[in-house]
Amino acid sequence: MRVLTLFCLTALGCAGNRRPVSKRLTVVQQDVQPNNAQQKPDVIAPWHHRQARWDGPALSSAPIIKWSVPTSGPVVHPVRTDGSSVFVVAGGAVTAVTLSGEILWTVNIAADGPVGFGDAGLFVPTKSGVMQVLDPTNGSLRESHGGSHPIVTAPLPIGHATVWLTSEGTLTTTSGPFDTIIEGPASDAATQGDLLIAGNGAGDVVATTTMSVRWRAEMPGPVVGHPVLGGDRAYIPFAASDGTHGGITALDLNTGTTIWVSRMRAQPSAPPAIGTHLIVPDTQSELVALDLDHGGIRWRSPAPSSFSSQPAVQADAIYVGRHDGQLDRIDMADGGTVWSLDLGGALTGAMCHTSGLIFLGTADGRLLALEAK
Repeated sequence: MRVLTLFCLTALGCAGNRRPVSKRLTVVQQDVQPNNAQQKPDVIAPWHHRQARWDGPALSSAPIIKWSVPTSGPVVHPVRTDGSSVFVVAGGAVTAVTLSGEILWTVNIAADGPVGFGDAGLFVPTKSGVMQVLDPTNGSLRESHGGSHPIVTAPLPIGHATVWLTSEGTLTTTSGPFDTIIEGPASDAATQGDLLIAGNGAGDVVATTTMSVRWRAEMPGPVVGHPVLGGDRAYIPFAASDGTHGGITALDLNTGTTIWVSRMRAQPSAPPAIGTHLIVPDTQSELVALDLDHGGIRWRSPAPSSFSSQPAVQADAIYVGRHDGQLDRIDMADGGTVWSLDLGGALTGAMCHTSGLIFLGTADGRLLALEAK
């Protein structure tokens, strides 16, 4: 099936805290009909699907900052929680914080990547390429899995195994290296069931199990960030290349067949999030909603500053951080801004959520907890 390039025009939303007066849905011209149109996701996906979808009601008004904990440096990796503690990587250290804001422990192990959870404990990628496994209750070392190249993905589950990908494209498990599945430099990855999806700077995408490669595909530009998996599809963000804009490609998760391609005005600044629509931050300071079925643009929402991390979706709300230090709640239906909260620093550690609290990290080295008023 040939790639569909969608050229879409839509009315602009208004920036700031004002809701737009009106929104028009774009009529999308398509060369052929998409096959096997996907149903909208109706369950909250596990973190390793990389959808950034949460359960619970959305915040109708701007939350308050319940507490702020300083870290060892800028928080540039996603913040994770196991439901009882929050784990943040900054300045080479990994820190565990209680839901009430008390530091449980800090371990400086040249940490360099988002943590993951497995049967053995808390998996922490390091700058040397070693995967350290810590006791989540006290930070003590349980296991160490050697490597010679930087780790570019979060620790991810495939079936009952925990795996990660190196910059050279080698898939590694706790039992040792599996195989070089993609030419480096590799980008981040996502998993669903026994399948891992990853891309690289050349625009190649691979789907593999720990037994064999299932399919390969080629994107219109370099793969940036991680894939987002939803239902029977993989949504791949790609960068501008050879004078053409970047965008999102939707692939059939089982075969790697291209279902649709939708281009941004520039290129994605972070991976998309899945809700009623696919929500993509553009480097042109626009949040764009794409139709999940065919990739057409449902609305555009411009902002005063560029977006700094993957958006998060909760019910009908989209939460997205900006480089000017603002956290916005955007309405899923029309892209209007419901509220904004000044965080005092760019949100650079992608958000997580548990027990009614939102946790996020900032470029100036803080871990914040947000709570409804």
